[in-house]
Amino acid sequence: MKLSSPDLKTLWALPPLLCGSAVMFGLFHLARDRAAWDAAHWAIELPHWPVFYDLHILLAGLRVHETGTDPLALAPESVGTLYNYPRAWLWFAALGPQYLPAPVLGLVLGLGWILALVLSADVRGPGLAVALSLALLSPPVLLALERGNSDLVVALLALLAALASTRFAHAAPFLITAAGILKLFPVSALALGLLSAPGKNRFRLLPWCVGAAVFAVYWAVHFPDLLRISTKTPRVTGASFGSNVVPMRYAPHLDAWFDITLGPAAVLALATLLCSVWLALAACLGWRLGATFAPLLAARRAVALFAVSALLFVSAFALGNNFAYRFIVVLPALPLLWHAVTSNHLALAVWQWAAVSLAALAISLFAPLNATGRTFVFAQLAHWFLVATLAVGVVALFRAHRDQAIRPAAAAI
Repeated sequence: MKLSSPDLKTLWALPPLLCGSAVMFGLFHLARDRAAWDAAHWAIELPHWPVFYDLHILLAGLRVHETGTDPLALAPESVGTLYNYPRAWLWFAALGPQYLPAPVLGLVLGLGWILALVLSADVRGPGLAVALSLALLSPPVLLALERGNSDLVVALLALLAALASTRFAHAAPFLITAAGILKLFPVSALALGLLSAPGKNRFRLLPWCVGAAVFAVYWAVHFPDLLRISTKTPRVTGASFGSNVVPMRYAPHLDAWFDITLGPAAVLALATLLCSVWLALAACLGWRLGATFAPLLAARRAVALFAVSALLFVSAFALGNNFAYRFIVVLPALPLLWHAVTSNHLALAVWQWAAVSLAALAISLFAPLNATGRTFVFAQLAHWFLVATLAVGVVALFRAHRDQAIRPAAAAI
């Protein structure tokens, strides 16, 4: 049987799929062979034994929960009980994953996320295939896969919510709410509802409002858990603090330079102010570029993937929780960025925006996780530019979507 041209194009999904699968099966082998790990762990930054270390912590928490003990209340120094995940994860104990081998669960989790990422990207050419393949080999992504981190589940739920928003709109807010209950920052993606309720069809916002209410009630009841989680979560690198890292790193120099000493509360306030101003400027630029971004709306699925990815990453950064492995949430934004760079019918401003976004993402993905000195500063500048360009894109797409919805209504009047 002769393959048609569209079938041939879909084969470009194979390189990133094979690349990601090779990584996962390699990690699965290392997880079952300590000698092999000892010989190869230099290839992965921030190594811990066993492989899928974060997954082991989560499963240990489920086992502790089954004994009737609250793992969140246990001291961090207790051996095997460093549980720093929201209480909702403990509900999974009823399904029994804590009795399954962690390497098997880690393999399934990693392969599931990779498969969903690549298939949703609709890879139809060599450029995006190479970009995704390289991204899957970047230090932050390798760290997330090697840790078996719970962000893989959150990223998968958010990705499915983006896809659902284009066909099964009522399912999307509940998928995002579920992700927000498992981790705090994904709730920002509920703003996707503004791109799902065109024109006068405002009742379509109701499920999104219900999702936001469920999230608010859950975290109001479990707010003390957030404080416990925060104190038990180690920040291994300075970059883990997201938007807070610049004032945290340079505020101590103010005492030497200007005879000014800032306390922790003042440093946090300064970080919040800097990030707020930065995002406000990006939002203003995005609002002005709305009409320019209108042609991108035709790529509906790519727009939904971009919007969710951007919202998740920007919120994690703004909250000061920009752990390296959290870069996995921004990878679904690649298809729209790549489309903007490679399309010849889009405005120059859109091309420039996408090019800067891709450059900032590439630097952020491939900068050393333990960067120091000028390398650290360069990587942090890339992070800030990436956050700004993502915010520009989200606001511009919302403005373009709003304008398109208003025109038919105005014509009808």
